[in-house]
Amino acid sequence: PSTDPESLARSPAPNTGHQPSSFLGHVKSSSSSSSSSSSSSSQRQKQQQRRGEQQQQDARQEGEEAAGDKQRNSGGMKRVLLAGGKGFLGSAIRRNLLQKGHKVTVVSRSAGSEEGVVSWDALKDGKIPESDVIINLAGAPILDMKKPWTESYKEECESSRIETTALLANAAVQANKKPGVFIATSAVGYYPASKTAKFAEDYVSSASLDGWACGLCHKIEGAASPAADAGIRTVLMRMGVIMGRGGGAYGNMKLPFRLGVGGAFGDGTQWFPWIHLEDAADLYSFAIENKNVSGPLNAVSPHSVSNGAFCNALAKAWWRPAIFNVPAFALKLIGEERASMLLEGQHVVPKKALELGYQFKYSNVTEACDELVNGKS
Repeated sequence: PSTDPESLARSPAPNTGHQPSSFLGHVKSSSSSSSSSSSSSSQRQKQQQRRGEQQQQDARQEGEEAAGDKQRNSGGMKRVLLAGGKGFLGSAIRRNLLQKGHKVTVVSRSAGSEEGVVSWDALKDGKIPESDVIINLAGAPILDMKKPWTESYKEECESSRIETTALLANAAVQANKKPGVFIATSAVGYYPASKTAKFAEDYVSSASLDGWACGLCHKIEGAASPAADAGIRTVLMRMGVIMGRGGGAYGNMKLPFRLGVGGAFGDGTQWFPWIHLEDAADLYSFAIENKNVSGPLNAVSPHSVSNGAFCNALAKAWWRPAIFNVPAFALKLIGEERASMLLEGQHVVPKKALELGYQFKYSNVTEACDELVNGKS
């Protein structure tokens, strides 16, 4: 080969295995741009994926809420706020509602961390759960014989019912989404004592003339009026004497009748407007699910009997006699108002429930007493 300087200058540079520095820079720059572009593309894909997942989640939530609203509006599942839901009647109502697929939140004096329970203090602060139905059962027990019948306890029995009813009725009115149903619990004490008259829901009693219990019932029902005035379907449950295992009136009667020393109150001729616990609880579900139920609703058995007849049926279920009547003078020792509720009665009929098609499970006193004693239907 030629070795002259001119030829050497024209000859290509020998391949030494190394690339020129400018080429290396180009490669590095291209590699960096490619890596940056790939990273940006990956981030965009992740952001799009997150947005897509969030949109799907929002769509699912909206769908569930829409389905829930549709179900509630069509008479299906309801969100029920149940005040006094841990008591004798309240526990039975809660079981009944849960069995029918409703969601129940109980109002209690102390909620703690218990699921499905809210405190009264929270309600007073305006923290009321969104509800389709509000039920109030709260109230100090009037016939709790462990409590002396003093003026202060009598006042507690009144205020615990009236104030809680007013609180819940006003909360219902002020809620962002008003409930469809409000149920206040009154009693058959709304009607005056009588051995001859028969009382249906259309009877109007006198709060000032028909006794302490009647006046209290008028105040409870009056406390519920803000809900009715706001267009909320309002039911005034006029509860009879609840008979059920585990508490109530039967809880006080069980031991003496079991021992064979039970008997009627006074002469036993007064009416005894009883209702079995299962029917009492089920009437609340009936009132929720039947849009034609509003205003007063008598919660009593369709076959009321005298106090003496009921006691005889209960004694027979126990295979015991019922010959030891409780004298009137002895009952008056537990308090005048209490005694009058036991010694006087009303013949109350569930006219509205029957007309609207409700079917009582325990309408017969013999079957009811057999269930109380033997746990049989």
